Amino acid sequence: LQQSVVLVSLVFIFLLAPDIARHYELDEAYSWLIRVLGIALVMASLKTVPAVLIQRQLRHDLFALTEVIEHVVYLSAAIILAMMGYGVWALVVATLLRGLSGVIMLYRICWWRPALGFDLETAKDVLKFGVPLQITGFVKLANNAVVPVVAGSMLGPAAVGLINFSRVILDALGFQPLILMGKVQLRVFGRVQDEPEKLMRLMNKSLLIGSTITFYLMSVFVVQAPLFIEYVVQDKWLPALPVIYVMAAGYVLLAIVVPYTQALKALGDAVTPLITTSVRFAMLLAVFVALVNDFGLTGYAIAVVAAILLSAPILVVRLHR
Repeated sequence: LQQSVVLVSLVFIFLLAPDIARHYELDEAYSWLIRVLGIALVMASLKTVPAVLIQRQLRHDLFALTEVIEHVVYLSAAIILAMMGYGVWALVVATLLRGLSGVIMLYRICWWRPALGFDLETAKDVLKFGVPLQITGFVKLANNAVVPVVAGSMLGPAAVGLINFSRVILDALGFQPLILMGKVQLRVFGRVQDEPEKLMRLMNKSLLIGSTITFYLMSVFVVQAPLFIEYVVQDKWLPALPVIYVMAAGYVLLAIVVPYTQALKALGDAVTPLITTSVRFAMLLAVFVALVNDFGLTGYAIAVVAAILLSAPILVVRLHR
């Protein structure tokens, strides 16, 4: 199923590449750049099953080793080829080499050989759980598009830069630790999905650890944000401070959202996370549009917090039921 989706996507990329290049007013040569990068999708899809098997064994150390090697290969190739004068093609070749090195490493660690065949009942189970997850991913992409499309249209490109600057820093400090913990939580919760008491004990520990880490990091950064901007980046980013202050509260709430989402997925419920993500996207868009004229940049930050705050109870109520 996955390879079919990837191959169809690759066909569309090959056909639409010239139109994409013309849309961005690029030379015809860039259409081949887009096509070659499309091949990286195939390599990424080949890594999925070995990666899942390794994570299911909770060998995140091996998975991390693979990712480190991929990044070393990518950076080394990109820098060397760029110094040799290959321009943007240095990044393209480096991307392909990164994908190839990842495939080789994962298959050496966890050999998995695909076989031809199709089981309709298995496919139904996979699609019943997988399709809502994929739609959730698309909704998250739409959520991210609110900044460049809506904020850019209403507040201009400078506002997009300030919002993205705030999001990148807060993501690195507050969201990425939760995402890394969430990958482990999904596997651990799945192993005790038939033992409610044990699952709730693990949930309590996850909420405690995630909340402690996130609250600590957000508190420290909010206090030190003016100094960070002054000494680490540049003063031109100071207008982002109100956005950082407000959005930090929303990132603390994610310490509740992530483990509840992973627990529901571990229990086989992919629909509730989809509903929650859709509600969050709708609330973000509605609140931002309502506040943008009066609060400007800070209106986006308020919308982020309101969207998380109003959508999180759906996860909590559903899991406890």
